[in-house]
Amino acid sequence: MAKKKDSDKSAQNDSKTVKTEPAEDEEPNFSDDEKFVDDISDEELLSDLVKDRPNEKDGVDTIIVVDGIPQVGPERFDKLQSVIMKFFTKFGTIINEYFPKNEAGHTKGYVFLEYANSENAVEAVNTANNHKLDKQHTFLVNLFTDFKKYEEIPDEWEPPQPQPYKEQSDLYNFLMDPDAYDQFSVICNRGSSVQIMQNTA
Repeated sequence: MAKKKDSDKSAQNDSKTVKTEPAEDEEPNFSDDEKFVDDISDEELLSDLVKDRPNEKDGVDTIIVVDGIPQVGPERFDKLQSVIMKFFTKFGTIINEYFPKNEAGHTKGYVFLEYANSENAVEAVNTANNHKLDKQHTFLVNLFTDFKKYEEIPDEWEPPQPQPYKEQSDLYNFLMDPDAYDQFSVICNRGSSVQIMQNTA
């Protein structure tokens, strides 16, 4: 029986290699099996992103409503706008403003202001509320999101149910530790997260 030439062997090996290689245009399959059960929650998998995900308040929690501004006509509107903007820009950058007017062009006595972030809006409410512009006008400042909260207050008041007393442990028991362990707190995420730890070193 005649032996195959080396050239024939190499050609045969090349043909086998071509058959086993996947096509270049074939996309890889990353799908899970049909019986696969994903038991990892979004909070565990994307813990660093879930806290920053959008919510229903995003976009409106930066808006404040200022009531009690003077009602002026078109000839005095520019001056009123200048006074209002000069006062409220002290709390942050205002990216949008809206002065409602009636059919005659007179302001209705309130204005909507939108800040760049919610922290500036909260500061404006806490600082400017009940501020006296003059003897006849006092600012009443509220967050836009507060209106929905007040609308959802039920008409009939229901007294709260008494809660059973829960005995708490001694919060100063660490002072009695023979090794004099100390406690310290860690505040992060702009104060939204507080952790109390015990120094056992």
